[in-house]
Amino acid sequence: MDVDPVEAPTGAAERRLEGLRRERSGGLGLRWQVLAVLSVVALVTIMLIGLVVLKLNERDLVRQKADSGVAVAAVLAQTIGASLEVDSPLSSPVNRARVAQAATMSASLTGISQVVVVDVDMATIAAVPEEAGQSPDLSPGVEHAMVIGERSPWWTINASPQGRELLVLTPLGDRTGRIVGAVGVRMPLDEVDARIAASQRTMLLYIAVDALALLLVGYFLLTRLIVRPIEAIARATRRLARGDFGSTLSLRPNNEIGLLADDFNAMVRQLQSHRQRLESQVEALRRANEELAEAQRSLIRSEKLATVGRLAAGVAHEIGNPLSAVIGYVELIQDGDLDPETCRDLMARIDNELHRIDGTLRDLLDTSRAELQTQTLLGVQPLLASAIRLVEAQPRFRGIAIDAHLDPDLPAVEATEGRMQQVLVNLLLNAADAMGGQGQIHLRALSAGAEVLIEVEDTGPGISPEALPHLFEPFFTTQGPGEGTGLGLAICQSIVAGFGGRLEVRSPPGQGATFTIALPAAPARP
Repeated sequence: MDVDPVEAPTGAAERRLEGLRRERSGGLGLRWQVLAVLSVVALVTIMLIGLVVLKLNERDLVRQKADSGVAVAAVLAQTIGASLEVDSPLSSPVNRARVAQAATMSASLTGISQVVVVDVDMATIAAVPEEAGQSPDLSPGVEHAMVIGERSPWWTINASPQGRELLVLTPLGDRTGRIVGAVGVRMPLDEVDARIAASQRTMLLYIAVDALALLLVGYFLLTRLIVRPIEAIARATRRLARGDFGSTLSLRPNNEIGLLADDFNAMVRQLQSHRQRLESQVEALRRANEELAEAQRSLIRSEKLATVGRLAAGVAHEIGNPLSAVIGYVELIQDGDLDPETCRDLMARIDNELHRIDGTLRDLLDTSRAELQTQTLLGVQPLLASAIRLVEAQPRFRGIAIDAHLDPDLPAVEATEGRMQQVLVNLLLNAADAMGGQGQIHLRALSAGAEVLIEVEDTGPGISPEALPHLFEPFFTTQGPGEGTGLGLAICQSIVAGFGGRLEVRSPPGQGATFTIALPAAPARP
């Protein structure tokens, strides 16, 4: 079946594309890959923003609580300072009692877990209530320059078994303004932590809703704006790979997808133009190839007829002698004075000579007959034997001895019998011409690996080194004007090459020439 040389590569490309599509079909599609990337980026961004917002919210809540605690501590410090006896130390029983009374009143307020009052020596004057736990270490606050020198409040957040708590410390001065100690207020942050936890839950819900909305909206937008146009381009590309050059795209978005569709359509038009030119060139090459093949066949036929013409003169002489003998035998029989035994002997001789004439004519007809160009398995020995019979009938071979050495285990070759015989006869006739009708031809056939070699060696003067490189060129001849066309060896080389073989020559100066036919050995049949 004939195969379109343009369609064959297209089918191969389509099969490769189909194989690649099957390999890639198991992975995530472009839609889900882009959605996954965008979702991760968006979620990370939202989480970072949420974390910042939560931290800012926590800071504001803690700041508000700290401001409230500072205000409570400041009022308590003023109340205690106003009630102190100036001439007595803070640790005096009177001042200790007054401090305890004020601390008890303040500790009863909502949001305060403990009130602690210390003197400048860090000795605890009052801690209300005492069961609130071990009093915190107030030394960092008291020793702080702002508390001691500038009378500024100081606060920090501590962790306790009951949870986080706020510790506010403010300086304690008497009515004269002298710093006599510090007032500390412990305030639990349960309410603040509850509000922060609620904010975190709200943020997580917000992130989940945003992620779902992003997936839905992203899926819709990606499908509409990117995936569907790309799928349309992919389908058009597959149609183009199958040779459908009418598969243009009608996508018209004003973005890169639209530009890609326009470029694809331009590419399709260009490919269609190139394909049309390629098809016309292929058709022209096909016609030229047919013409060249016909010209080659014509040259081979012409050279074959020329070879037959060269053989015909010798065949006519070869037929002449047996015919003269047959005519003489017939005349003797016609005289009628022979005994029956002699007549039978003459009839046997006539039959032998006629068979000799028939064989010579049959070989010549087989050589000249047109044949089908079908290669078959040929035995080398019968092929060489037929060629030897044809040339031995020529007058120029009367002074030439043909020495044949044939390997008995030669494999068969795949070739056309008539053309191979044409090559062998041509080489033998050329060898006879080169020796001037006197000499010896060594004909050898042997097996060399995967090849069968047939060598035709003559004992003539050989071929000059100048002529040797041009020996197989068309119209090159070493014979005189009118004695050869110069096509014989060129056609012989073409015939041998058509069978997958090669024709080579070697000619040492003054030592004759050897032509070697190398043909692929046919595989042995089981």
